[in-house]
Amino acid sequence: MGSRPAVMQGGGGSSAAPYLSRFEKLWAERTILLTPSHSGAGSAGLGAFPVLVRATLMDSTLVNAGIEEFVTLASMNEEEIMHFRQSYARSHSRGDSILIWVEMQTTATEDFLQLDRWTIFLENEGGQQVEPGHVVEHSLQRQRSQFVFSGAPVGDDTQEDGGMWAPVTKQVELYFPRLLVAETHYGNEAHQGLRFVLFDVKNPNVRAEGVWAQAPADGVGKEH
Repeated sequence: MGSRPAVMQGGGGSSAAPYLSRFEKLWAERTILLTPSHSGAGSAGLGAFPVLVRATLMDSTLVNAGIEEFVTLASMNEEEIMHFRQSYARSHSRGDSILIWVEMQTTATEDFLQLDRWTIFLENEGGQQVEPGHVVEHSLQRQRSQFVFSGAPVGDDTQEDGGMWAPVTKQVELYFPRLLVAETHYGNEAHQGLRFVLFDVKNPNVRAEGVWAQAPADGVGKEH
């Protein structure tokens, strides 16, 4: 978790660039780690909330920083830069909407990464809520487990798909209508931030949420 998505490259996965210093700084500032609510902790029978979730608010400052640093590292000329920006806009713009890039990871069953298991919404300080109008799911990313069965030969692959308790990650693009965001007055010093909420459809007590405590300086919801 926490890896930069290839949103700057127009696809899933993480950037292979050795560094994206300004982009990484802005990314960290706009990323929140969801924390389980008191009633949700342990409710899944696993002793903890079953999914680690990070949500990044992809405003125009972050997007432009990523594009600028990527095209510099790729040594693109002006024509290539123009085509790259157009390609990005086609892939990641959904009209007047706000993009939240979400990374979900679990060491339990992969069922916890199925979006139909969860209700997801944004909530502003006035209590108004909105669910995403468009969703793009990327392929699961599996890591090999360090767990070894007792008695299994060293190096023996006793389990498929990475093994027991191997972390599995899914990256998701969530596009929310801007109406709710516009009503939160981004840039206003009195703004308390948007709340990102995720809870189990079958058991609302299994719930996690996070808040962007400070609004990005340039505002949110602009077309990229």
